[in-house]
Amino acid sequence: MPNKPQPDLPSRTLEIVKMARGGVIYDAPLAIRLGELLLEMHYGRSELDRQRPLTAEDKGDYWRVEGSWNRDRKIEGSGAFYLSVRKSDGFVTDLGIWAIVHPHHSVRAIIEAHHQRSEGGK
Repeated sequence: MPNKPQPDLPSRTLEIVKMARGGVIYDAPLAIRLGELLLEMHYGRSELDRQRPLTAEDKGDYWRVEGSWNRDRKIEGSGAFYLSVRKSDGFVTDLGIWAIVHPHHSVRAIIEAHHQRSEGGK
């Protein structure tokens, strides 16, 4: 009698967890913990400390996690940490730290005119 293929039990267990909890990353505290871990591993402990507290916003099928440092964009240089992670499987779709650049006043009018032309052509 030939052996029947057996279902992959670990993947079946993961599917049950996903259904029961709403995904692998099922709540904001878990998304924040993942954000803290990735922030520390990629940018260091001092950057994690500077970015705390992190927040998580429910965006439907993913979590958007953001740091607190320079979120108002007042200081040129490093800005807030960001992470987008899918709820269903924990796949990270973007991760980084915003770079804040304040354009010189002499080029602001040029940038604004370009944006107005771009928006007018939609």
